[in-house]
Amino acid sequence: MKEKAKRILGMLLAVICVVAFAACGNLGAEEVAQYDLTSQGIKVLSNKGNVYYIGRGVQMENYDKFTESLTKYIENVKQVVSSEVWIDNNNDLYIGEGGEPKKIGSNIVMASGTQMGLLAVDKDGNLYAYGIKPYNGFDKDFKELTKIEDVKDVVKVSSMGDSAWRFFTLTKDGTVYFKQYDGEFTKIMDNVKDIQGSYFIDKQDVVYLWNTKGIVKMAPKLQINLQKDIANTVLLENNTISYYAGTGVKFDKDDPKIEQLYNHYPKDIKQVLFVNYPGDSKEDRVINLKLVYVNTKNEIVLYGVHNVYDAEGTVDVNTKVSRSLDDVSKIWEFIRNPEKN
Repeated sequence: MKEKAKRILGMLLAVICVVAFAACGNLGAEEVAQYDLTSQGIKVLSNKGNVYYIGRGVQMENYDKFTESLTKYIENVKQVVSSEVWIDNNNDLYIGEGGEPKKIGSNIVMASGTQMGLLAVDKDGNLYAYGIKPYNGFDKDFKELTKIEDVKDVVKVSSMGDSAWRFFTLTKDGTVYFKQYDGEFTKIMDNVKDIQGSYFIDKQDVVYLWNTKGIVKMAPKLQINLQKDIANTVLLENNTISYYAGTGVKFDKDDPKIEQLYNHYPKDIKQVLFVNYPGDSKEDRVINLKLVYVNTKNEIVLYGVHNVYDAEGTVDVNTKVSRSLDDVSKIWEFIRNPEKN
């Protein structure tokens, strides 16, 4: 009997330990898991599924005002699609719609677009559309999330920024289809393993870019760092910013100004979170660099260069910040647009 009692007690203790461990894990510090940085405002998704903003508000009731403090406006989030569109931890798709959150779909694994118009994919590879023309990629409105039969076995959808009305879909067999509001789904490429915005990565890791003139072949093993403005998208190569611009053009390395610019870029970049080239507020014809990046040690760095196109340019900011919610305000102070006097 004593041995049996000991076994039961041991089992109970094991259960208590497991439960306690899970609870303790849930009580860990809340940190930023995903950043969305612009000079008008910042939005972050935390490891607890909460979404916060600072700066410019969002198109949702009670959260449309500019704020100088980090403010939570959504909970239980798995994927942030745009400021007012998200997928929760139950795989339900929501839109803010200018007021209270509205559930528009279930079993959704990913989506691309905004509350004005979007495409979404469910767990079975079915494609859906929602929103008003032309922002939904169609020439008609969809007031409810509507299944689209034109493309099957979809694994991913992407678009060209928040205001885009051009969409791309990637199917299980590696085919990319293009859709804009005044046309049908058109096959434009195969042998593709990933799509990001209007960039495609084939199964040999070569990066391509779609533009209105066609598909541009760029280079292998470029790392794509999408920005809100697709033209400002940053491509990385060998832990620094590549000579390829986000538009697919390769800068001339022999241009002295380009050479100086690239000499100023850090050489330990793992991911670019934000980049901007503002004019100097005190000196005419002087361009500065503001860069927020994750380095190869997985640290977040605020990096600023005064007169970035000149050999005499100097690094005036090189500061590491943590992923804590408190440090979001430090990032905001670094990247925000200066107030006009």
